[in-house]
Amino acid sequence: MTEPKSTTKKTPATAKKAATTETTTATAPVKTPATRKAPAAEKKSPVKKAVATPATDSAPIAPPEPQIPATSEAAAKPSAEERYLMVQSAAYFIAEKDGFQGCDTEYWARAEQEVARQLGEVEA
Repeated sequence: MTEPKSTTKKTPATAKKAATTETTTATAPVKTPATRKAPAAEKKSPVKKAVATPATDSAPIAPPEPQIPATSEAAAKPSAEERYLMVQSAAYFIAEKDGFQGCDTEYWARAEQEVARQLGEVEA
């Protein structure tokens, strides 16, 4: 229920610190807690509370509309690297569907046609 209290006293931290600083060399200055200066009190500006002002008109504020970039052929057309990666992944999936039994160039050619059709470069 109640634990017995220990009768031994713990040594204060400052006493331990003093014991450890005696082993240091005499050339290094040792700062003790008594030599530290307290930081200067900073002046704080008074906090101003926001005052609620009544709305001047009764129209609700509409949320901003998302900005959609103007569509142009440059924006809709992928870069050469992006197109290459599209063809590469399409060729892999075509080959996978075939069980990787055909010719790599056939898969690539079919993937080129498929990507061109998806990008609207060739009529279906």
